[in-house]
Amino acid sequence: MLLLLSNDDGPPSASSPFMLSFLSSLRTSLTSKAKGQVKVRTIIPSTQCSWGGNGFTVSTPLSISYLYPPSTEPSLLRRTKEEWEEELVLVDGSPSSCVNLGLWNAEDIWGSEERVDLVVTGPNFGRNTGTAFEGARSVALFP
Repeated sequence: MLLLLSNDDGPPSASSPFMLSFLSSLRTSLTSKAKGQVKVRTIIPSTQCSWGGNGFTVSTPLSISYLYPPSTEPSLLRRTKEEWEEELVLVDGSPSSCVNLGLWNAEDIWGSEERVDLVVTGPNFGRNTGTAFEGARSVALFP
């Protein structure tokens, strides 16, 4: 099973303090219960995009970079699997655009045609207001 994790708060920072712990807990929980049969890929906006997740980025070309915690500096070059424990793909676009890329351009991003089985959104820092413009909601509804 392949999960795609995204959010609207962007990479680990003051506006997204729970991203890494959520990813680690998700990966640990699923791996132990499914005996390693679950993979998790992460694709998130490169900046805070709360309240803007409902739209797609169409006015500028989308670019991606890779973040390998504990480093806080994104890289344009992808590292080999042996060099990292967590890999976060950062997109200069809206949350919906991130998920759309993750669903339909996996080979270009990760070098694999494996299809996503489930999109997971979160964690969210702050209130989910339930409005139509709330980014975390849009990640799940509008890929």
